[in-house]
Amino acid sequence: GRLLEANVKEGRGGLRDIQTVSWIAKALGAAGVEAPLAQADKETLAEAEDFLWQVRAGLQDISGKTSDILLNEYRGELVDRMFPNEAGAGTRFNRRFYGCTRAVAHISDAFFFELGEARPKAPLAVGLSGIEVLLSALRNADQGIEALEDLAYSGQLTALIPQWREIDALAVADTNHLYTVDVHAFYTVAELAGFGSSTDSLVEVIHRDITHPDWLLLGGLLHDIGKGRGRPHAAAGEAVAADIAAELGLDRHGRETISFLVGNHLLLSRVATRRDLNDSRVVNGVAATVGDADRLKMLYLLTIADAKATGPKAWGVWRAALIRELFHKVLAALEGAAGLDADQRIRLEEKHFDLLGNAEETQVVLWSDVPGLSELAVVAPDRPGLFNRIAGALALSGLSVLAAQIYTTGDGRALEVFKVTGAFEPEVTLELFDRARESIAKAISGRLALPYHVDELARRYQKPVKAAAPRVVVDNQASDKYTIIEVHAADEIGLLYKLTGALFELNLDIHLAKISTYGDDAVDVFYVLGLNRQKITDPDHLGEIEKNILFRVAGS
Repeated sequence: GRLLEANVKEGRGGLRDIQTVSWIAKALGAAGVEAPLAQADKETLAEAEDFLWQVRAGLQDISGKTSDILLNEYRGELVDRMFPNEAGAGTRFNRRFYGCTRAVAHISDAFFFELGEARPKAPLAVGLSGIEVLLSALRNADQGIEALEDLAYSGQLTALIPQWREIDALAVADTNHLYTVDVHAFYTVAELAGFGSSTDSLVEVIHRDITHPDWLLLGGLLHDIGKGRGRPHAAAGEAVAADIAAELGLDRHGRETISFLVGNHLLLSRVATRRDLNDSRVVNGVAATVGDADRLKMLYLLTIADAKATGPKAWGVWRAALIRELFHKVLAALEGAAGLDADQRIRLEEKHFDLLGNAEETQVVLWSDVPGLSELAVVAPDRPGLFNRIAGALALSGLSVLAAQIYTTGDGRALEVFKVTGAFEPEVTLELFDRARESIAKAISGRLALPYHVDELARRYQKPVKAAAPRVVVDNQASDKYTIIEVHAADEIGLLYKLTGALFELNLDIHLAKISTYGDDAVDVFYVLGLNRQKITDPDHLGEIEKNILFRVAGS
């Protein structure tokens, strides 16, 4: 009853649970022992079993194989079959499906507890008000989310927060998320509640410094309350959260804080993964939005908890490092520390520049200081399309690019530095590096048919998921010097090669690239200049850039 892509047969609240309870109840009855199963529970199990068998049969018919997992790729057709021509059929199916599995899980837990073989029902404080009961469950969520699930199943949560109905059993088709929206919120709270004893010393210290930890827990519970409302959920949720906080009796400061956390819970992640963190304008913009250090600390913890509760695809070494870097810089700005140099947009180290002093025409060097994350530098004669060729060579070598910075000298040499991980392996091994070095040398010298090989590799690993239409967002406000181009597209092998090729074809000079993946989706951001070394402001030119990017992403 928790997983978005649930196992209809073996999962929590699935057919196996129904069968197990029914078989034991029958065995007890045959032995003359009354089973701890009320008539209403028997009827609920029977109704759930009938519905879940329909779901399983539909899944197997659609997939053409023995399939018990409600994969997102089958959900749409299954809904159309079970609720044909019905408005809101998807919502009705999800509420029915997750309602059934949760009821089964609840009955099964209670049944086995009565038999002395399972966990007791999560205890709720007796004699407390509704908000006190809720806060008790939130504060102890790191011990398990069962108390929150019991509040939801019993109807106490919706009695206290009527708006919760909008996200109850809400399923959003997203390969990043393991859980339904409401269960994801419970796990986010569980992460937050455990930060007081975190093994990450920074997280533990920040959690200890927070003035109102209960507000943070409520912010975690409500952070996705705006989903399912037909518009960006953070903005929609901000107003809803303010209303809920008022109904719960919080003072003005509490209402504003919780509303802020909900409305801005994506801020740090989006800025850290899509903007140049060495640009003081970016840092100061975040500082202005946040306003004070206490809010920033809560937002930082909420960002981490949200990502960890989403699933393994949403949190990794690189994203954690970027968000932590942004946190420190914004905190310094808020606390009045020395400001950042607005012109120092690239932080290349001495080890990089030392490569430019070598006589070798082309050099490829690897540093692996952090587990799972490596840095690769290429020095080569500067020429049009160099970045594009290197991007293609890295894709062919089995390396995923997370970020890139480009530096050109006055004597016609280029230094390009990449943060990379293994696309198919957890570490960048020496074998991988040797393969990359050879591919880069061939690509730079024109001895490698990059378009053919990258396309062949991409087809081999093509994912059978229905992707959203790609889109391009241009931002000429966030940077004083560069035009920022954001590309949202389905993640695929060679995507960076396609995008840099599209920009190269229109004579755009790439200064910085930041690549983010969210499950099967990617957001690639480029800081670029035109041929005249100026920002691109002409609407017609920007329109042509968008057309070429979309054309290349489409696979032409």
